[in-house]
Amino acid sequence: MRLRPRTLILAIVLLIAFVIGQWFFFKSRFEAALPTFEARAAALGFDIQYGSRSIGGFPFRLEALYKDVSLLRSNALLSLAVEADSAVLVRQLMRQDLTILSIEKPRFAVSAAAPLPNGKSGEANLAFEAPAMQTSLRSEDEALARISTVVDLPRGRGTVFGLGAFSAKQLQFHMNWPLEGRRAPEGQPAPRILIDSQFADLLLEDRDTGPLPPKIAKGHIGLQINLPSYAPLTNQGLRLWQLEGGSVDILRLDGAWGDIMFGSTSGSVKLDDTLRPKGDITVTVRGLAALTYALDKTGVLPPDAEEFALITLRLMRAGKKAEDDVPLPIQINDGVIRLGPAPLVQLGPVVPFGLAER
Repeated sequence: MRLRPRTLILAIVLLIAFVIGQWFFFKSRFEAALPTFEARAAALGFDIQYGSRSIGGFPFRLEALYKDVSLLRSNALLSLAVEADSAVLVRQLMRQDLTILSIEKPRFAVSAAAPLPNGKSGEANLAFEAPAMQTSLRSEDEALARISTVVDLPRGRGTVFGLGAFSAKQLQFHMNWPLEGRRAPEGQPAPRILIDSQFADLLLEDRDTGPLPPKIAKGHIGLQINLPSYAPLTNQGLRLWQLEGGSVDILRLDGAWGDIMFGSTSGSVKLDDTLRPKGDITVTVRGLAALTYALDKTGVLPPDAEEFALITLRLMRAGKKAEDDVPLPIQINDGVIRLGPAPLVQLGPVVPFGLAER
């Protein structure tokens, strides 16, 4: 059966009208949702500023283009500042379960105060930038979302108790996260939060003399956060999580830095009655002599803690060969992280970022 030219033209016109109408329909919903997102961030204490915002992407996707973006958040525990030349929030019309955020030239600065076992205060700072960064949010099912972030060629400086500059080829961060307000089906356990982080060619610098010779060729960290029941990310939610026996299990922590090899890590961390972390972690290390040297040169620990840690590591090295695997016991109790008997860093209560005042 042949279509008459007039019928074919009419069908094409109707199809074009449908596509245009659909795009403008979703555009109105998309545009209306943006102020809601910004208001929710502001309610949590985040100050979001941008030079301009425009909506585009016709005909197959929706794009919100932000220019000269800045995000600030500060409280007594933590300070965060993020700036970028531009940020594009993208949603495909045919994939409403997928949202992508692309950021051009992101710049991050984080600082936190940390009490030390000797009663003094230390400060941990981290600042880095990258040419580009991309984050995707995908709804896996009705109760779970998957968040993935890839940062290419990050460079920065971490004054984490004296740590110098660093650079990497790529950082990856993947996380499964329960959607807010969603619960697991009746009779099934609540979703677990799975975190998977990877990095490649991470280069650290001596705080005094410059780059330390070997690159960390690879690294992989895997965590599982067990949720006995769905708990929102609030102080009350953390208390419920603690009372019901919630835990963070270390599934994987391995990597290589020159002669130092990490692997076969196991452990679990919970919260005590004051919401401070507690638990036991064992890290298997090959190359304790190189690790001792690296700790001494990078200054990643405060002086008093570094001295205790170096003494402990030298005692553990006694009678061991360079190729031997040595388990390092790490204990977290009474608000202090210890390597064997050596106190390293004192911890305060865990407070959801952005909710410290609640």
